[in-house]
Amino acid sequence: MTFSEWLLGKIEESGLSYSEIGRRGHISHARISQVISGESPGADFCIGVAKGLGLSPEDVLRRAGILPSLPPEVEEQQEAIRIIRRLDPTFRDAAMSMLRGLDQYRAGIRSTATGYDLAPAADTQPQKRGATLRENERPVYDDDIPALRRLLASILVSILEHLPPDDVTTVYDTMKRYRDQRDSRGAAESVPRQP
Repeated sequence: MTFSEWLLGKIEESGLSYSEIGRRGHISHARISQVISGESPGADFCIGVAKGLGLSPEDVLRRAGILPSLPPEVEEQQEAIRIIRRLDPTFRDAAMSMLRGLDQYRAGIRSTATGYDLAPAADTQPQKRGATLRENERPVYDDDIPALRRLLASILVSILEHLPPDDVTTVYDTMKRYRDQRDSRGAAESVPRQP
Protein backbone atom coordinates (compact mmCIF):
# COMPACT_ATOMS: atom_id res chain seq x y z
CA MET A 1 0.00 0.00 0.00
CA THR A 2 1.39 3.39 -0.93
CA PHE A 3 1.54 6.32 1.46
CA SER A 4 -1.15 8.09 -0.61
CA GLU A 5 -3.51 5.09 -0.34
CA TRP A 6 -2.85 4.79 3.39
CA LEU A 7 -3.43 8.51 3.94
CA LEU A 8 -6.65 8.48 1.91
CA GLY A 9 -7.90 5.58 4.05
CA LYS A 10 -7.09 7.48 7.24
CA ILE A 11 -8.85 10.60 5.94
CA GLU A 12 -11.96 8.60 4.97
CA GLU A 13 -11.88 6.84 8.34
CA SER A 14 -11.77 10.19 10.14
CA GLY A 15 -14.74 11.62 8.26
CA LEU A 16 -12.99 15.00 8.12
CA SER A 17 -12.69 17.20 5.05
CA TYR A 18 -9.31 18.16 3.62
CA SER A 19 -10.03 21.73 4.74
CA GLU A 20 -10.69 20.68 8.34
CA ILE A 21 -7.57 18.50 8.45
CA GLY A 22 -5.59 21.39 6.99
CA ARG A 23 -6.98 23.81 9.55
CA ARG A 24 -6.18 21.48 12.45
CA GLY A 25 -2.71 20.65 11.14
CA HIS A 26 -1.78 24.05 9.73
CA ILE A 27 -1.33 22.71 6.22
CA SER A 28 -2.99 23.59 2.93
CA HIS A 29 -5.96 21.46 1.86
CA ALA A 30 -4.53 21.77 -1.68
CA ARG A 31 -1.30 20.17 -0.43
CA ILE A 32 -3.32 17.27 0.97
CA SER A 33 -4.85 16.77 -2.49
CA GLN A 34 -1.38 16.84 -4.07
CA VAL A 35 -0.06 14.18 -1.71
CA ILE A 36 -3.17 12.02 -2.22
CA SER A 37 -2.45 12.32 -5.96
CA GLY A 38 1.01 10.86 -5.42
CA GLU A 39 3.36 13.78 -4.71
CA SER A 40 6.05 13.26 -2.08
CA PRO A 41 4.82 14.42 1.34
CA GLY A 42 7.86 15.81 3.18
CA ALA A 43 8.38 15.89 6.95
CA ASP A 44 6.45 19.13 7.62
CA PHE A 45 3.43 17.80 5.75
CA CYS A 46 3.54 14.50 7.68
CA ILE A 47 3.69 16.27 11.03
CA GLY A 48 0.82 18.59 10.02
CA VAL A 49 -1.43 15.84 8.69
CA ALA A 50 -0.70 13.78 11.82
CA LYS A 51 -1.86 16.68 13.96
CA GLY A 52 -4.89 17.25 11.73
CA LEU A 53 -5.95 13.59 11.93
CA GLY A 54 -4.95 13.02 15.55
CA LEU A 55 -2.30 10.46 14.59
CA SER A 56 1.20 9.93 15.89
CA PRO A 57 3.64 12.06 13.87
CA GLU A 58 6.19 9.26 14.16
CA ASP A 59 3.76 6.78 12.60
CA VAL A 60 2.97 9.10 9.70
CA LEU A 61 6.67 9.82 9.12
CA ARG A 62 7.39 6.08 9.09
CA ARG A 63 4.51 5.40 6.68
CA ALA A 64 5.88 8.09 4.36
CA GLY A 65 9.34 6.49 4.46
CA ILE A 66 10.94 9.54 6.06
CA LEU A 67 11.79 7.59 9.22
CA PRO A 68 12.95 3.97 9.03
CA SER A 69 10.48 1.19 9.75
CA LEU A 70 10.37 -0.38 13.19
CA PRO A 71 10.84 -4.10 13.77
CA PRO A 72 7.46 -5.89 13.52
CA GLU A 73 7.37 -6.79 17.22
CA VAL A 74 7.88 -3.15 18.22
CA GLU A 75 5.15 -2.02 15.80
CA GLU A 76 2.84 -4.63 17.29
CA GLN A 77 3.59 -3.46 20.85
CA GLN A 78 2.95 0.16 19.89
CA GLU A 79 -0.30 -0.80 18.19
CA ALA A 80 -1.44 -2.63 21.34
CA ILE A 81 -0.70 0.44 23.45
CA ARG A 82 -2.58 2.73 21.04
CA ILE A 83 -5.59 0.40 21.03
CA ILE A 84 -5.69 0.15 24.82
CA ARG A 85 -5.41 3.93 25.21
CA ARG A 86 -8.42 4.48 22.91
CA LEU A 87 -10.69 2.08 24.82
CA ASP A 88 -13.20 3.32 27.35
CA PRO A 89 -12.41 2.25 30.95
CA THR A 90 -14.64 -0.84 30.93
CA PHE A 91 -13.11 -2.27 27.77
CA ARG A 92 -9.62 -1.22 28.88
CA ASP A 93 -10.11 -3.25 32.08
CA ALA A 94 -11.28 -6.20 29.97
CA ALA A 95 -8.26 -5.95 27.69
CA MET A 96 -5.89 -5.72 30.66
CA SER A 97 -7.53 -8.75 32.29
CA MET A 98 -6.95 -10.74 29.13
CA LEU A 99 -3.35 -9.56 28.85
CA ARG A 100 -2.70 -10.46 32.48
CA GLY A 101 -4.23 -13.88 31.87
CA LEU A 102 -1.98 -14.40 28.87
CA ASP A 103 1.02 -13.25 30.89
CA GLN A 104 0.17 -15.74 33.64
CA TYR A 105 -0.27 -18.39 30.98
CA ARG A 106 3.18 -17.69 29.52
CA ALA A 107 4.68 -17.93 32.97
CA GLY A 108 2.94 -21.26 33.61
CA ILE A 109 1.00 -19.99 36.61
CA ARG A 110 -2.20 -21.70 37.68
CA SER A 111 -5.04 -19.30 36.95
CA THR A 112 -7.00 -18.51 40.09
CA ALA A 113 -9.81 -17.05 37.96
CA THR A 114 -10.46 -20.25 36.04
CA GLY A 115 -8.85 -23.02 38.07
CA TYR A 116 -7.14 -24.35 34.93
CA ASP A 117 -3.58 -25.52 35.36
CA LEU A 118 -1.85 -23.78 32.50
CA ALA A 119 1.60 -25.32 32.88
CA PRO A 120 2.32 -28.29 30.58
CA ALA A 121 2.68 -31.70 32.16
CA ALA A 122 6.30 -32.50 32.99
CA ASP A 123 6.25 -35.85 31.21
CA THR A 124 4.98 -34.52 27.87
CA GLN A 125 7.09 -33.22 25.02
CA PRO A 126 4.60 -31.40 22.81
CA GLN A 127 5.70 -29.43 19.78
CA LYS A 128 7.02 -25.96 20.61
CA ARG A 129 5.25 -23.00 19.04
CA GLY A 130 6.23 -19.36 18.80
CA ALA A 131 9.27 -17.13 18.99
CA THR A 132 12.43 -17.03 21.07
CA LEU A 133 11.73 -16.96 24.78
CA ARG A 134 12.72 -14.19 27.12
CA GLU A 135 14.04 -14.87 30.62
CA ASN A 136 11.44 -16.48 32.94
CA GLU A 137 9.11 -17.38 30.05
CA ARG A 138 8.00 -20.81 29.07
CA PRO A 139 7.34 -21.94 25.50
CA VAL A 140 3.83 -22.14 24.08
CA TYR A 141 2.98 -25.63 22.90
CA ASP A 142 0.35 -26.81 20.44
CA ASP A 143 -1.17 -28.83 23.28
CA ASP A 144 -1.58 -25.60 25.29
CA ILE A 145 -4.02 -24.00 22.86
CA PRO A 146 -7.21 -25.57 24.34
CA ALA A 147 -6.24 -24.41 27.84
CA LEU A 148 -5.49 -20.94 26.52
CA ARG A 149 -8.86 -20.80 24.76
CA ARG A 150 -10.63 -21.89 27.97
CA LEU A 151 -8.75 -19.21 29.94
CA LEU A 152 -9.63 -16.43 27.49
CA ALA A 153 -13.24 -17.59 27.21
CA SER A 154 -13.67 -17.63 31.00
CA ILE A 155 -12.14 -14.15 31.31
CA LEU A 156 -14.40 -12.88 28.53
CA VAL A 157 -17.50 -14.43 30.11
CA SER A 158 -16.70 -12.91 33.52
CA ILE A 159 -16.25 -9.49 31.89
CA LEU A 160 -19.42 -9.76 29.81
CA GLU A 161 -21.46 -10.63 32.91
CA HIS A 162 -20.78 -7.13 34.27
CA LEU A 163 -21.52 -5.17 31.08
CA PRO A 164 -24.84 -3.62 30.09
CA PRO A 165 -26.70 -5.63 27.41
CA ASP A 166 -25.98 -3.07 24.67
CA ASP A 167 -22.24 -3.30 25.36
CA VAL A 168 -22.39 -7.11 25.28
CA THR A 169 -24.07 -6.92 21.87
CA THR A 170 -21.38 -4.50 20.67
CA VAL A 171 -18.63 -6.87 21.86
CA TYR A 172 -20.22 -9.85 20.08
CA ASP A 173 -20.78 -7.84 16.90
CA THR A 174 -17.13 -6.77 16.92
CA MET A 175 -16.00 -10.35 17.52
CA LYS A 176 -18.23 -11.54 14.67
CA ARG A 177 -16.72 -9.00 12.27
CA TYR A 178 -13.25 -10.12 13.35
CA ARG A 179 -14.17 -13.79 12.90
CA ASP A 180 -15.65 -13.10 9.46
CA GLN A 181 -12.51 -11.20 8.41
CA ARG A 182 -10.30 -14.05 9.62
CA ASP A 183 -12.52 -16.63 7.89
CA SER A 184 -12.37 -14.71 4.63
CA ARG A 185 -8.57 -14.86 4.78
CA GLY A 186 -8.68 -18.59 5.45
CA ALA A 187 -7.35 -18.37 9.01
CA ALA A 188 -7.93 -21.33 11.26
CA GLU A 189 -8.27 -19.35 14.49
CA SER A 190 -11.74 -19.10 15.93
CA VAL A 191 -13.63 -16.41 17.76
CA PRO A 192 -16.41 -17.41 20.15
CA ARG A 193 -19.93 -17.16 18.82
CA GLN A 194 -22.69 -15.42 20.77
CA PRO A 195 -24.70 -17.91 22.83
